This record gives sequence, structure tokens and C-alpha cells, in this order.
Amino acid sequence: MRRREFITILGSAAAWPVAARAQLPIRRVGHLAIAAPTDTPPPPPANWHAFVQGLREIGYMEGQNIAFEHRSAHDQPELFPKFALELANLKVEVIFARGTWALAAAKNATRTIPIVGIDLEIDPVEAGLVESIARPGGNITGLFLDLSELSGKHLQILKEIIPGTSRVAVLGNPDINATQIRELERVARPLALQIRAVDVKTATNLNDAFDTAKDWRADALIVLSNPLSLAYRTQIGVFAEKARLPTIYLYRAHVDAGGLISYGPDLPDMFRRCGVYVGRILGGTKPADLPIERPARFELVVNLKIAKALGMTITPPTSSPHWSYVEFCCSYPDADQLKFARDRGHLSDQEFDLLATLHEALISHTALDEYDNRGILEDPAWHAVVAKAERIRQQLLALTADPIEQLYLRGQIGTP
Repeated sequence: MRRREFITILGSAAAWPVAARAQLPIRRVGHLAIAAPTDTPPPPPANWHAFVQGLREIGYMEGQNIAFEHRSAHDQPELFPKFALELANLKVEVIFARGTWALAAAKNATRTIPIVGIDLEIDPVEAGLVESIARPGGNITGLFLDLSELSGKHLQILKEIIPGTSRVAVLGNPDINATQIRELERVARPLALQIRAVDVKTATNLNDAFDTAKDWRADALIVLSNPLSLAYRTQIGVFAEKARLPTIYLYRAHVDAGGLISYGPDLPDMFRRCGVYVGRILGGTKPADLPIERPARFELVVNLKIAKALGMTITPPTSSPHWSYVEFCCSYPDADQLKFARDRGHLSDQEFDLLATLHEALISHTALDEYDNRGILEDPAWHAVVAKAERIRQQLLALTADPIEQLYLRGQIGTP
């Protein structure tokens, strides 16, 4: 299976020219975030590129018919209200708000300009941003995920990968991560684990936070999702390696920047969907008519170089049906991308048939949209999907002699 070449082609496809069209007026989109693509250091480029790709899918290209007004607060979240008002006064046509702080500021700045948000720390209904998931109402929509259950899963993964773990430090901002910390406390009890929350509200707290974790003799570390931890992912990875603390994160961007393990949603895919939503709004769709979306793909990635530096040999756990979903099933593209690969010769007909069968089984399982880890593990229908995935994994292994692709299929390294 020519998966690596396939992924490369999919990435380059985003740069293909759109068919020539009549000159259109430039539409202005506000971008409100902790960091912008023009900043130093920039946020993970894959996320912004995916957002732009989503816009291209609807027919919008920067420099041709769309322009961005970037406002980034860096490590000063108190600046968000000011920047949100600036975007509102500029009368941009849509605001793309990234993260809890940016969303709150945008909501307070305007009740009329459409807002597309992406946030993985809050429930948008409980936070009062929207009326309901299916019918948001008002001027806000986007992609959201309440991370409390995923935080508990991080604890379970650490316990399974590092069986001797008894103390886990938790790096986060209590103003944003309170529900995740409560879930970690709940999950820790039956696992016979102690956890200690270490508050980090500004980048200047990072050194002291790692000193606190070491002084407490933590065996491992969980870094909770918030704008600050993502913006300073490289520094956090350096601190974690220096402290010799096995660390798990939500985003793959942390692993790419030197972190050990990540488990969470496919963030670039979420950004792509946000780009699609912004494009649809520019085309006339009201945000109130666009339901809140949840992430559709999850992945687990391990940095083997960092594992070796820490003296660790990591074997992917196999006892969890949910793990099989993350490790294998959802690392593959959707139906349209599979057809794209087959039509261009990067998948054989036999490989395509196997993956298409798996894709159909995945999308037919309605519990995938509920994002309830405990519920999915107790569902016999999901166990049947996992069994099918394992059979297909073995069949795919038999079809490829490429040692790197075999490592991907065995889950020994993350997807490219």
C-alpha cells in the first residue's frame, strides 16, 4: 500500500489551482487566536493550512477573493477583548475564533457578525455560547469537544504503558481546565493513582511548574489542552525531557515538537471543517443553521526518539477496543480520499476494497458520534467493528512488503 505517497499527494492537492473564474470582490475574515501564522513562533502550520484548504473547497483563495485580518494575543489573553472589538469595528464578514478566550471575547464584541469557533475545553451549550448542538441559534457555530472524558483516557493510557506509575502531575489552567481536572480525579481513584494539579497561567510559570512536579516525585505528566500549552509546546517538551517525565498531550503538534505521546482528535481535520463552515457562511448560510460539529477522527502518536531518550520501550496497548479504533481505523482517510488514492494508483483495488469495507463499518456505528468512551467499550456492535478492523489489518499486512508501512499497520509508529 503506497500510503506515504498517497498522503504526500493529498497534501499537495491543496495547492492545486482552482478553475479560473470571474474576478470576485475580496471578502474579509477576522482571525482571533493566541497566535497567528505570521507570528514567531507560529502555531502548528498544519492547522492553518487545513483551515485554508477548507476554504478552498468552497471556492475561496487568499489573494484572489478572500483576505485575513489576523489578531493574536500571544501570552496576554487579556488582550482578546480589545482585538475582538477591532475586528468588529473593521466589519469583517466572519470571525474565526480559536480557543475559549477568543470565543468569549468575540461573543462579547458582536451579536451580528457570524463567528466560527474551535474549542476543545468547553461544552458550548453549558458555556452559553449556543442554544443547542443541532440548532446553535444566534451568530456562533463551529467545532467543539468537551475534553473531560479524553483526559481520563490519558490517565488510563499512561497506566497501561507505564504499569509502575503511581503519581501523575497535571499541567493546566484551572480557569479553563477545571472539568478535565475533576474527571482525572474521578478516574484516578479506581486506578490507584495519585494526581496533583500544577497551575500554569502564563509562560513564566513553566519552569516552576516542572520543579513542582519533580519535587512531588511524579512518575508521569499530563499536559491539558489550552491555548498557552499549545503555543509553548516546544518549551514544554524540552522541560519534560530534561525532567525525564513521560508526558502525554492532546495534540499531535506536541509530539512533532518533541513530546512523547499524544492522544486526541485529528486537529487539522477539525480546522479544515472550520474553513468549510466559514466558506459556507460567506456563501450565504446563517451560522444558526449550521449545527455544532464534533471531531470525527482520533489518533494516537508516539515519539520513539523521545521514548528512547527516556529509556522507555513502548508497546501499544491492545486490551482496549477504543484503542484499536484510535490506533488503526481512524488513521485512514475517508471514502472520498480512498477513491482519490485508488484512482491515482496509490491503492490497489484489493487494498481499496478492504479499507472501504472498514470505512462503511465505522460510519454505520452510530455510537461514534456520542464520544462516550465507557459506552463504546460496553457496546457489542463496536466490538464487532474492532474485530473486523483486526482482520483487515492482518490482510493489509499481507499485501505490503514495505517495512515502514508494516510498522504503521502494527501501530508501532504514528501515521505520517
